[in-house]
Amino acid sequence: MHVRQADRFTLPDGTLSGLLLTMMKAVRNCVERVGIPVEEALRMATAYPAEVMKITDRGRIMPGYKADLVVFDKEYSVEQVYVDGVTA
Repeated sequence: MHVRQADRFTLPDGTLSGLLLTMMKAVRNCVERVGIPVEEALRMATAYPAEVMKITDRGRIMPGYKADLVVFDKEYSVEQVYVDGVTA
């Protein structure tokens, strides 16, 4: 059984068993805590997972790719989401 804490899950004995982490928070952590350039952090969140999963129409902004996009501000708060180029 896993116990939900504020930002993580633990086992009953307190052992960490998982995190509550959005992709935007992960990108922000990479940039602000690790010093990874935002462009690379975004590739880590999009292009690389698509490649690993052999998804050939997502993960990049290029002709022929699905227009699944997230617009965010300087604080990494999501302002707009597009799925197949349409506002979601």
